[in-house]
Amino acid sequence: MPARLYFSGGLNEVNTHKPPSCGGLCVKGLNHTLLSFLYNYVYFFMTDAISQPRTGRVIRSPRVAEKRSRLYAALLEVGTGLFVERGVAKVSVEDIIAAAGTSRATFYGFFANKAELIAAALGPVFETAAARMRELQSVSAEAVIPGIIDLYLELWAHNANAMLLIGVLDESVFPYIADAHNDYVQNLASLFDQPAACGLLRSGSADYAFRVLGRTAVPLLRAYHGHPEMEQLYRESMLALLTSHKGENHG
Repeated sequence: MPARLYFSGGLNEVNTHKPPSCGGLCVKGLNHTLLSFLYNYVYFFMTDAISQPRTGRVIRSPRVAEKRSRLYAALLEVGTGLFVERGVAKVSVEDIIAAAGTSRATFYGFFANKAELIAAALGPVFETAAARMRELQSVSAEAVIPGIIDLYLELWAHNANAMLLIGVLDESVFPYIADAHNDYVQNLASLFDQPAACGLLRSGSADYAFRVLGRTAVPLLRAYHGHPEMEQLYRESMLALLTSHKGENHG
């Protein structure tokens, strides 16, 4: 259910911030050796959505892959922005196609429906976050909360719209992201046990700290967005919400 999504805490306001486009792989002006290397790199390591259309043959040409990479990035950026602004139910595939300036064939070459586009936008965020959470399992109790805060700042810097998108999802989309989301939530929840055992949490409870993070982390990022001292203000605010005075001394 949407209320259990722990990046946004149910934030549903209109968003005007757009993340930078990831662009494509440039092959112009390269010599034969480097071009050959890039050809093999693209063929073996690019994402399935780019290398393998939903219909048609595997893409092996770097030039075609570059074009598909740009189209894919544009659809993700435009679609995510529209969903955050209007809500998922009020945005159609046709709206995304029109805003991105592409065709139905292009859209459906990447995605079967808009839920797949959402999953593609959110999947890397959840996977990156879950991996970082596993790394934080090995740090000291005092370093856990600052590590979580830094992670949210990093994710916001690169995936602001994707993080905001979670607050406007409906139940029809959740099955597409359930595994990645649940993996993230499980890793995040487990991180609070060690600080709680050491008396470092303001609430004294891992469960309450988990709830506070889920309901405040992204709204505060949005509130401070654009401020020249955003990172410092965000860190101070989140530390005040989550940590005891004992924990603050170890920031």
